[in-house]
Amino acid sequence: SLEYVPTLNNVASVHIRQQKLAEAEGELRRVIAVMEDKLGPFHRDLYGRLNNLAVVLRYLNRLADAEAILRRALDIATKAVGEEHDMVATTLVNLGDTLLAEKKFEDSVAAYERSAVITEKIYGSKHPNLAECYGGAAFPLMQLHQYARARALAEKALAIFADGNG
Repeated sequence: SLEYVPTLNNVASVHIRQQKLAEAEGELRRVIAVMEDKLGPFHRDLYGRLNNLAVVLRYLNRLADAEAILRRALDIATKAVGEEHDMVATTLVNLGDTLLAEKKFEDSVAAYERSAVITEKIYGSKHPNLAECYGGAAFPLMQLHQYARARALAEKALAIFADGNG
């Protein structure tokens, strides 16, 4: 029943903090199963749990699983709130990180850049989240030997951080 979801989720959070990642994965999967059963597979409330599960899977180095879960979270977020929303931008950064770890460099750049476009539309050109997108994209660009582009984005990221903390 859904009344247990907050408790299960809290248990998962404790496991994550204690580095008990396999237990955290189990709890999160139970939470998600209960929610799917009661709310359906595309309910907006699944979004946060799926993102948390993806983070746990990334820590466990199960990158393909993490990518699949994030793509599902992205699908749910897009259906729930449309393309141009912070939920979508956040998931794209997580996806960019995961794709980078999987050495899918082109796809990683694309995820960060799509996130940057959405983030700039929402928050403008000086927001720290935008620096995260630019800084994130610089890593796979270096792997692709696109050094000038990597440097330009890294400098944009640094300028945002410098501006925010000056």
